[in-house]
Amino acid sequence: MSRSFRALDWVILALAATLMFVGLGSNSVQNEDEARYALAAQDMLASGNWIEPTVQGWPWWNKAPLRVWTNAALGAAFGFDLWVIRLPSALAGVAAIAMMLALGRSWGGVAVARWAALILTTSTYFLYNHGARTGEMESLVILAWLTTLYGMTRARGDDRWVLVAAAALGLVGMTKHVTYMVPVGGVMLLFAWRSGALFSIRWRTWLIGAGIVLVIALPWHLTMIAKHPDFLSSYLGDQVVGRVQDHVENEGSRWFPLRTLKDALFPWTLWIPFLVLARRRAETAVRGVDTTLGVWILGMLAVTAASRFDLPWYLLPAAPAVALWIARGLAAQQVPLWTGIAASVLLMLSPTNVLDFDVVHTRAMWGGIGVQVLAALRGQAVWWVQGAAAVLALVILIAPRNVPAARRLVWAVVVWGVFASIHAAMPLRDAFTPSPLAEMVDTVRTHRAPVIVLREPETSASDLLVYELRQDGVEYEVVARDDPALATRLGAAWILAPFETLDAFRTPDPSMIWSEFAALPPRLEPPNTIPREAAPR
Repeated sequence: MSRSFRALDWVILALAATLMFVGLGSNSVQNEDEARYALAAQDMLASGNWIEPTVQGWPWWNKAPLRVWTNAALGAAFGFDLWVIRLPSALAGVAAIAMMLALGRSWGGVAVARWAALILTTSTYFLYNHGARTGEMESLVILAWLTTLYGMTRARGDDRWVLVAAAALGLVGMTKHVTYMVPVGGVMLLFAWRSGALFSIRWRTWLIGAGIVLVIALPWHLTMIAKHPDFLSSYLGDQVVGRVQDHVENEGSRWFPLRTLKDALFPWTLWIPFLVLARRRAETAVRGVDTTLGVWILGMLAVTAASRFDLPWYLLPAAPAVALWIARGLAAQQVPLWTGIAASVLLMLSPTNVLDFDVVHTRAMWGGIGVQVLAALRGQAVWWVQGAAAVLALVILIAPRNVPAARRLVWAVVVWGVFASIHAAMPLRDAFTPSPLAEMVDTVRTHRAPVIVLREPETSASDLLVYELRQDGVEYEVVARDDPALATRLGAAWILAPFETLDAFRTPDPSMIWSEFAALPPRLEPPNTIPREAAPR
């Protein structure tokens, strides 16, 4: 590999590190899930019980505990600031990009590796929506999934790499959920079969690999089953079977998965229809790549559509497969010039998801904000950077007739890469902006009055609210909304809760509503009032 090739790899990794680490802990906690992982780690350190996760003292058996363990270990050393909670995700995100470079190079060559790594690096979902810049586990799952496939690719020449793939598969079961080993392991074994590795690897190596998976994934699960007879009914029944059967997240339409992947890898997904029509793929010496990517992508789409889940991050592990598929098309020989022209025209017309992006609530991640040319005709906002990138790409593709078509296409895609990098960095504008919840806690802190956090009966209080109070050092008391003694404390304490919970108890004043949270203030002097005994005479 030439020095320039190595340099380009480092440029992509530097871009990934910049997008994932700049201002990592400067804004507020993003969502309930992120707060929940932090609170579970705090409970773990406080109780000394590293086996049975709890959140605010309530059993929390939704997920396997590896992500909580990393939070607890880092929290013990550095405290529970947001950068600490998000650090494992960011490190895993950069490692996933490095693994994408390695896997892409094995599956299609240097160009495929770099385009795929750049596409995943500039994915706003991979960065901001339960991804590498948040305190959840999806970036670790993506890293493990890519590692299983890279290990199986290398195992064709050295079957000891099966053990690496097996370890990564076991970590999936301890990071997200034991059932998630089924799709990850299924795709891994499919590739092993299609590539010819399945029967060329010694059976003893397979047995050792299976033992590694069991040693990593089974002990905690068996311990929980032995200690809690109702563990499986919650961990598998409620969290897996119940969600599918009862459609817990059931607002999504059948088209939701396609829209999600389109937004997740914008703008690169605009190439997909034209690459399909062109029928060009980068050549590879590895068999089974097309089948593996197809099953990986279509399987995730089918399961999400059939279950009618409407949480975008459920589809995030399919993003590397889509990135690899697009990269194999972009790196192919003799890609027709019209594919780039059509994609660039579509870019000029397409919505973007960062104009009104909110790092805290990711509102823009749920749908396109504005439309470029069509928006201008209707008097709406237009992001000139997107329009300029599309025009520049079109000029490169159409104008210089004396330049070979293949070179023009490469430079047009480079323009897309620069635009995608700017697009991915745009949400960092709000990386240092506190959330409305932080503003509410600051308001509460100005008054020296007790703080009560309402919770719904038989549930924990809002994890997002509790985490913010803990981080700001505000003492609080959790009280059930139907507690009869609560009415006697009105006016003497702050009553805080998510708006819906508080509204069911008593309607708050509009001035006491911060986004989805609200408060009933105590009857005290306004903040910053000089106490009477301290007033000048």
